[in-house]
Amino acid sequence: MPSLKARKHSEVVATSWKRCQQYGLKRTDLVDDQLMTGRQIHEILHQNEVLLKHVSHIFGKMELFIKQAKQAALLIDAQGNIIYSVGDPDFSKRAAAVQLQVGANWAENRKGTNAIGVAITERLPVRIHADEHYYQLNHFLTCASSPVFSPTGELLGVINFSSKQENYNAHSLALATMAADSLQNRLLIEDSKKEHLITLKELEFSMKNNPLPLLSLDNDNRIIRANQAALQIIGKDAIGKEFSGIEGFSIETIHDHHQKVWRSIAIQKK
Repeated sequence: MPSLKARKHSEVVATSWKRCQQYGLKRTDLVDDQLMTGRQIHEILHQNEVLLKHVSHIFGKMELFIKQAKQAALLIDAQGNIIYSVGDPDFSKRAAAVQLQVGANWAENRKGTNAIGVAITERLPVRIHADEHYYQLNHFLTCASSPVFSPTGELLGVINFSSKQENYNAHSLALATMAADSLQNRLLIEDSKKEHLITLKELEFSMKNNPLPLLSLDNDNRIIRANQAALQIIGKDAIGKEFSGIEGFSIETIHDHHQKVWRSIAIQKK
């Protein structure tokens, strides 16, 4: 996944503003976008039921903090539709005035520069604060979003944390990224129940600062799934290729609880 280390934050925001101008959006536009109908929401929820199952658990553990920080935590699908929300009731009521609510679409071409839309377009974690939002009506917001990817690298949606700009929290972007990483790992583990799952153990320092790299192999030792942390190590184009080990790592055999030997390996720094 790209990061703002590779691209300056100001450049990402400026590029988004240029796209908004190309879309024909005006900064003074009113918020009058049509919300999804109940039937449309039901269909989208059904399509994303696996995501919802895991994110409700993740947000549930964070809900007390989210409310105390006067924030809202949102799950958004890959098209920009908000499909799940928990958080502070007072902020949620204020956010609904600009349609930051379930049933609204926050894609960049509809809501201008915003953390959700930029995260979807750029496929990177991003914070959009106050007047960095393209629409003037959204200047009261401070928002942080991180994209969520499937085990095969497909964009599934976005995790977003939003609040009023005066309740800015320096940790909200890290929180969104951690929640997205947790969701991705849950999806990978669930998707690999009948398959081989291995763990790439990085240097101790790296392990303390990065999400756990996970990947799975088929019976021919080809990589069939990998989370973003693993792809940073083995290469973005590694899916479908044979896994032959990594220099500097040792290979160990893994047994399951039935003591059956799987074609599984654990990679560990020598």
